[in-house]
Amino acid sequence: MKNKIITMIAAFGLSLAANAASAETVRVGVAAEPYPPFTEPDASGNWTGWEIEFMNAVCAEAKLDCVVTPVAWDGIIPALTSNKIDAIIGSMSITEERQKTIDFSDKYYNTPSVIATSKGSGITPDAAGLEGKIIGVQVSTIHQDYVTTHFADAAAEIKEYQTQDEANQDLVAGRVDAIMADSLALDAFVKSDACCEIVGAVEDDPAILGAGVGIGLRKGDDELREKFNAAICAEAKLDCVVTPVAWDGIIPALTSNKIDAIIGSMSITEERQKTIDFSDKYYNTPSVIATSKGSGITPDAAGLEGKIIGVQVSTIHQDYVTTHFADAAAEIKEYQTQDEANQDLVAGRVDAIMADSLALDAFVKSDACCEIVGAVEDDPAILGAGVGIGLRKGDDELREKFNAAIAAIRENGTYAEFSKAYFDFDIYGQ
Repeated sequence: MKNKIITMIAAFGLSLAANAASAETVRVGVAAEPYPPFTEPDASGNWTGWEIEFMNAVCAEAKLDCVVTPVAWDGIIPALTSNKIDAIIGSMSITEERQKTIDFSDKYYNTPSVIATSKGSGITPDAAGLEGKIIGVQVSTIHQDYVTTHFADAAAEIKEYQTQDEANQDLVAGRVDAIMADSLALDAFVKSDACCEIVGAVEDDPAILGAGVGIGLRKGDDELREKFNAAICAEAKLDCVVTPVAWDGIIPALTSNKIDAIIGSMSITEERQKTIDFSDKYYNTPSVIATSKGSGITPDAAGLEGKIIGVQVSTIHQDYVTTHFADAAAEIKEYQTQDEANQDLVAGRVDAIMADSLALDAFVKSDACCEIVGAVEDDPAILGAGVGIGLRKGDDELREKFNAAIAAIRENGTYAEFSKAYFDFDIYGQ
């Protein structure tokens, strides 16, 4: 892709912390059923295939001891959520429905879903072409969901199979007229059997087919990485132009194509992810309370009982204060900028303010009046899982570039080098 102008927001305050070490052994779930060319056991029972090679490369890079753990496909997500496995590498598409239950890594491949039939069938990969036909599909897959949604009214019957290989063999035997699966899986099949051919890709339905294949992970087991503006863009070979935007209008500016990305200490939260996507985390630091020196206030509801709390609008800190301290506080004062909240603390018009620790650390060091009295209790649903680059939904190519750049600058030492010019601790966080 040619260089793209990426507009990023220079916003107030950055927050980061120290990264927890990864577990030495990771149990990687793969479908127990063979799925060539991605995963299949050889004659000796050893697992081979493209995704096994991919897994080995990723795990070596991440310094993880990854153990292949075969699980029946229709039980693979329950195995993950019940801690029987730690990750899924099995051509699992990233869909909204699955994201309600599990998390995903970045996409690592994306290919179309196609229809295969016997040669010369005249079938086309649409409802009209499949009218009155028997369609075979593997259970618990995006392809089953697609066939049920788009072809159920047209098809004479939809036959479901525990494995893709069973569906393939019924096509060879003439027990079904067509099958649907990933193009790579069916390409390997038709090359191995002269009976059949791929007749084309189905029309895309992102809500069902997803935005590519990622590594499935338990909710909250997010792999964390980090990045900063200039270094990320240089690593990703992007021409980045800083465009200031009012904070409370920054997400609308992104979704309406006025900017292409947000780099502005924006925390990755579930609420924001309903509207925009994020890159991997590039830093994570705690949220804290600052007061005038010697106030005796503690960073909890009891300590803030009857106090006036100041907070910037449209931030995770506003959401936190409203959720956790509204009943205790005498008043919650809202500000368009963090600086306005800071100045009202100096002037005594509020008793306490809440913001990111790095932003308030810089403030209290510049004004002798005030001090940080501690971090609030974590609430991941509100405070998020660190700060990432905000991106429009579906802008996967750009997200991939940023993620790769983040990983690269952390690996080659660039991130650590420019960070230590600003901070005396590891800002990446946990």
